[in-house]
Amino acid sequence: MEDDTFDTPLQANLYELLGWLCVEWGFCIPFDDAERIAASTHLDADSFAAEVLKADGVGMEMIARWKPMIAARFAEHFSSTP
Repeated sequence: MEDDTFDTPLQANLYELLGWLCVEWGFCIPFDDAERIAASTHLDADSFAAEVLKADGVGMEMIARWKPMIAARFAEHFSSTP
């Protein structure tokens, strides 16, 4: 069942993934950034990861570690989404 609060299934899935990143890995980005990312009509795994890290304010030293992990989680999330 779709949630009527989201404009598209993509938006709902992006919010779900952003929520997972917050709860599981501590990337709890500001609401305005989450809205901007979720409103994107096209994101690939790398650009999504870069946007999350930028919004979270992660330093350069952590980007090399986290970007591939977030990108992989994005790919996993969307490969299992109906």
